Amino acid sequence: MVSNDIIRFAAIIDDAGDPVTLDQSIRHHLMIGTQRILVCLRGSQTMEASAHAGDTRVRCLPAATGAEAQSSAAFRELMQWAEPEWILFAESDEFWLPRDKVLADVGGRNEYDVLFVQRFNTPMFRTADGSLRPPNLGMVRSQPLITAGEAIHDAYLSGDTDTPWVMGSNAPALMVRSTFLRRLDGGGGPEAVAAGGARVHVPDDLLIVRAPFTSEDRFRREVAAHEAGPNWAYWRQLDDAGLAAEFRRQCFRDSALPALQAQGILAPASLVFGKLPARPSPSDSEAWRSFVARLTGQPLRPAPVAAPTAAVATRTAAPASPVGAVHAPARKVASAADCIFYHCMDIPGHGEVLGQWDLRGRERIYLGGVDLYGKSVLEVGTASGFMAFWMESQGADVTSFDLDEHQEWDIVEFAGRDRTAALAARKSAIRMINNAWWFVHDRMQSNAKVVYGSVYNLDKIKQTYDVVTVCSVMLHLRDPFRALVQAAARSHDKIIVTDLASRHFFGADAPETAQYSMHFFPRVSNNGPDDTWWVVSETLAEEFLRILGFRNIQRTYHTQRFMPDQDWHFYTLVGTR
Repeated sequence: MVSNDIIRFAAIIDDAGDPVTLDQSIRHHLMIGTQRILVCLRGSQTMEASAHAGDTRVRCLPAATGAEAQSSAAFRELMQWAEPEWILFAESDEFWLPRDKVLADVGGRNEYDVLFVQRFNTPMFRTADGSLRPPNLGMVRSQPLITAGEAIHDAYLSGDTDTPWVMGSNAPALMVRSTFLRRLDGGGGPEAVAAGGARVHVPDDLLIVRAPFTSEDRFRREVAAHEAGPNWAYWRQLDDAGLAAEFRRQCFRDSALPALQAQGILAPASLVFGKLPARPSPSDSEAWRSFVARLTGQPLRPAPVAAPTAAVATRTAAPASPVGAVHAPARKVASAADCIFYHCMDIPGHGEVLGQWDLRGRERIYLGGVDLYGKSVLEVGTASGFMAFWMESQGADVTSFDLDEHQEWDIVEFAGRDRTAALAARKSAIRMINNAWWFVHDRMQSNAKVVYGSVYNLDKIKQTYDVVTVCSVMLHLRDPFRALVQAAARSHDKIIVTDLASRHFFGADAPETAQYSMHFFPRVSNNGPDDTWWVVSETLAEEFLRILGFRNIQRTYHTQRFMPDQDWHFYTLVGTR
């Protein structure tokens, strides 16, 4: 028996035959508060190899002859075993996502009996080296969603396949109060549940992330297994090369992500919530019936759904600045010719610009894989803002910090050089780097804020943040520890420090003497550099963070592209208090 003192949620997950996505889906739905999960297997696969094979909260219904027979068996099994109050229906590549993290907090459960939940595809990405990056199904909340889906199903019937299938809109899925569910249809979904006085609702705090494409092997298996549907019929007649090309066509270019987000084509779930398709009031009976009829139409022939306009432009305004936090006033920069771009970027309405570093496609590992959804972030050393706007696209509330022309760069003062001229040139360059931040900020329609000042004095920032990032900053500072003291004081949870790894200079087996060292970078023999001081070893940087109160530290290594074609080794430390 299931306890009566909690809301009882159960799920029927229809397995498409991919054990990886199925395990991820089960894990996710248990995490959001589903107490019982019944998996309807298709074909000959079993749950024996599943990570959830021994979980008493999960049951497997073996494949049956005929979809109708299995659906009827699934309904009986779930009702007797789970005694659910609510039942949700999902495919194994779908992840229900409550805005407030758990199903029990979804609104409308007391007033309504049937929830129509909007589904959004999340795509794969093609990186700069041509490899494919699947969605991170362990962090679906931060995955970009296609918010401008088209009704393309009929197009595939006629062979019009210019629009990639992943761009298609999805019919909604249902969560149903069990007392209004009488049977399941042959596809495993509820039949006619909106009849008989059921109160129908479309929530704005619950959506579904769908990952229809995760690997080419899975794509090929599903093409071979499916019989119904215009897309499967089209794909089955393709040869081997055609299938490979079709799969890759479903992927977005990694470097185009910022532009796609700014145009409202992609957005994180944090921006989609509350901007789901407008719906009429149930009191307007005819309009309401028409709306429900559209939502409950045949899944393969959905009516076009008004695309939410979620983009960086539509983010809720950030809270008022704390007293004393002096955000720089907005700056209008009309031309890229007035800018210096430190990073390669794809700018909406402008195109690609090239800088010294290309972090595109490697942003997440650059920040140690930290989930930034809903976090306040202080980014120390923003330069032209590439990482600031990427973090914002992941659902973070970002405040950037950097020098402007009123502060002096820590230049290395080589004897015989004109210090005044060097500082003047550096200030001019800083002004143009600041311009680049504002140029992109305007075209991204970003809500990020920026504060200018010295990294050795962050006192003008009075608040603390969930996350403080200090990335590729220490190497440019005469006194990196002093700067870390200032940055650490602004973090009440995490700090992320990314810098050049010792192995880049000493190889994988750095000498013991280098482990707690700072490698001095400038050389008279090289006549420079005058803007870079130290390579702070990762071991020493960890000790810095421990001294400053970060007890749990995780270290990762990665490479980043120094233009045009050099891969440099970096480390990232994530310190948690």
